Amino acid sequence: MAKKGKISLDVQGYLREVVDFKVNATGWPQNIEALQYVDILKADVAELKALTGCETVEEGAKLVAGCCVKEVIITNGSNGSVIYTDGVFYNIPAYQPETVIDATGCGDTYMAGYLYQRNKGAGIQQAGEFAAAMAGLKTAAAGAFVGTEEDVTRFWKSFY
Repeated sequence: MAKKGKISLDVQGYLREVVDFKVNATGWPQNIEALQYVDILKADVAELKALTGCETVEEGAKLVAGCCVKEVIITNGSNGSVIYTDGVFYNIPAYQPETVIDATGCGDTYMAGYLYQRNKGAGIQQAGEFAAAMAGLKTAAAGAFVGTEEDVTRFWKSFY
């Protein structure tokens, strides 16, 4: 697949297992072998630590990038996110609505927004901020994100 296009991966599914309806952390022994085929990787702070064993986001992101991953995205809920690419860290703020109703699926929503923007040619910072706004807007309602690009842009711009 890597020869046919860019590969994006959220490591969540590789670092968790469900046993008796409970989600448990697990290792991913094949990670180094697999990461060489990944262009864009997303993990939250805890997943990055589980994946790399590194104590800081900076160390972990650099380690993952050393495995040929071009864009390393680390989310941290209401603390925003960090994107590491080409030796540069991009700090992305969190955008929260007045009332948070449901944070389930925010990582998936973030990545949908990020990949959408990158596919349109947006730069790292712009794509990250759009993604953060989309994830933030998603938290204002239960269930999957159902807004439009215009809804996200309006919400995002309301912070400026």
